[in-house]
Amino acid sequence: MGITAKPGMVALTGTIIIPKDMQADLLPLLEEHKALTRQEPGCLKFDVAPDADDPTLFHVDELFKDEAAFAHHQSAGAARPWGPASKELMRNFNKRLL
Repeated sequence: MGITAKPGMVALTGTIIIPKDMQADLLPLLEEHKALTRQEPGCLKFDVAPDADDPTLFHVDELFKDEAAFAHHQSAGAARPWGPASKELMRNFNKRLL
């Protein structure tokens, strides 16, 4: 079952690079972050998937019901172990208000 985007929703797509030498430490934190994010109020979709060809590249696809839910996610994510551990990673994100 797909999600129908509605006006006011916030979508974030893009990529994040997790160097191979950091993956053993960061991937468990990312899995925890994904599970907790999917339980947040207003989170409609939160996927982070490895690229098929580049093991350091991860594709991000997020959808939140509104700006408030997205803002909550940003602050919650920063407070989790994933936040400080991943703050120096290269990210290329595109946030859109639908």
